[in-house]
Amino acid sequence: MEAIVAKVDGEPLQQAEARELAHTLGQVFRSCVSSPTDLRGTAIRLLMLCLILCPDYMGSPALSRIGAVFGVTRQALSKINLWIQAKFNLRYRPSKLTTFRLHYRKAQLLAVKRGNHASQIVKRRKQQKGGRKNVGRKEWRDRAG
Repeated sequence: MEAIVAKVDGEPLQQAEARELAHTLGQVFRSCVSSPTDLRGTAIRLLMLCLILCPDYMGSPALSRIGAVFGVTRQALSKINLWIQAKFNLRYRPSKLTTFRLHYRKAQLLAVKRGNHASQIVKRRKQQKGGRKNVGRKEWRDRAG
């Protein structure tokens, strides 16, 4: 522990500071452990914590690549990332602010309510195209011209 702090600060670590640092690190690691038997979940949380704290050291791997190793989706890793950021009041470089996320969500819900959300428009277009396919070729030509 003293060697780590000496490398970071350049000053020797006092006995009281060492106990406080060890206690703090213990709390951080305990909060990342979901359960003693869930080693995979714990490993994912600790890896995401490392990715947030020192992304350059880890080479900034893509979440989809990490997810492929653990067999989880990029979205699941993103939610874990957001949980860690909220719990420890950290900020991960490429992530959006929570206020922006809430604004986007509100805009999407409003679009769904109005009926002009992208997913609803795609469904309508498919239904319209489906109606034309039922018309025979000759009838379609007759209508067109």
